[in-house]
Amino acid sequence: MSFYGFDEGTTRREEMRHKYPNFKGKSVFDASQCIHVWAQQRQPHGSNAKASVFFDGATLYSYGYHYALARIVTSDQGERVVLINSESSSVTTEKHKGYVHSATRNLTSYRVPHIEGRHPDNFRHLCKLADLSLEAARNTRRKPENRCASFNYAQVQRDAARTYLRAFASNIPHGTLPDLPNDYAALAETIRKLESERDTRDAAKQVARRASAEKAAADALPVFLSTGSRALNVAWHDMPCYLAVAGEEIVTSWGARFPATHGIKALRLICAARKAGRAWTRNGVGPRLGHFQIDAVSADGTVKAGCHVVAWTAIEHAARQLGLI
Repeated sequence: MSFYGFDEGTTRREEMRHKYPNFKGKSVFDASQCIHVWAQQRQPHGSNAKASVFFDGATLYSYGYHYALARIVTSDQGERVVLINSESSSVTTEKHKGYVHSATRNLTSYRVPHIEGRHPDNFRHLCKLADLSLEAARNTRRKPENRCASFNYAQVQRDAARTYLRAFASNIPHGTLPDLPNDYAALAETIRKLESERDTRDAAKQVARRASAEKAAADALPVFLSTGSRALNVAWHDMPCYLAVAGEEIVTSWGARFPATHGIKALRLICAARKAGRAWTRNGVGPRLGHFQIDAVSADGTVKAGCHVVAWTAIEHAARQLGLI
C-alpha cells in the first residue's frame, strides 16, 4: 500500500549493505530507472530514494517485502521470463507495474497470482481467466464492445496459458490446456461480426487517439531534446525512442539514463559499424551504458540495448549535443 510520507530508504539501504557487503556500485535511482536496472539483473539490489520500489536479487518489491511486485525467472528453455503480481494494488504500485511492462518489453511476461514459483496454480489461473472471459463473451445482455473485449481477452489468456505451460512444463506435471467449448466456432463468428461493426465505428477514434498521442509527444519533444528533463509518453510502444543530454548523463525518452562518458565510448563502436556497413552483435561483455549494455548495432547505426531500440538519428542528435559531430 502507499502511505503519505512513506520513507524507508535509509533502512532498506542499510539492510542491503549488510546483505551484500561486497557491492560498491550505485544503488539509488528514480523509480523508472530502478526498474530498468532490475530488469538487466546485473547488480544485486537497488531502490528509489524512499524505497517505495526496490529490488533484492531477481524480485522487485513495492512498499516493503509484503508486496512482491515482479520476479524474473528462467524457463525450461533457459530464457528469462517476468512474472508480475496480478493482485490488486494501490495506484502507485500499478504505476510501478506499468514501468515493469516498459522495462521488460523485450521479455515474455505474465500477470499471475504467485510470482514465487507455484507454476501449477499460475497455469490454472490463466486457464480460469480464459474460461470466465468466454462465459462473459456469450452474455448477449452485455454491450457488443464488452463482449468483443472479453472474447479477445480469453484468447490472450489461452495463449498465455499455452506458452506458460511450455515454459514451465517440468514444474507442471500432466498439465494440459482445456479443450475449447463446443460453441466456440459459432461464438467466434458472432464476435467477428461485432468487431467488424465496431471497427468501422472506431477507426476514426483510433486515428484521433494516435494523433493525439503523437501531438503530445511532439509538443514535449523540444523540451526533452534540449534538456532531457522529462520522459515522453510511451503508451504506444512503436513510437520512436529519443536521446538527450542532461548534464553528465544521457537520458532516453523511455525513462532510462546512463553516463555521457559511456555514451561517448559506445559511439566509436556505433560509428565504426555504420561506416563499415556491417552489423555488430554482442558476444560476451559489450560496451557499457551505465547499468546497461549494448546488445547489437545494425549496419545503419540502429542500436539495441535491453528494451531500447534507438535509431541513428537519435544517437546523432546526442552526439551533436556532446560536440562530437
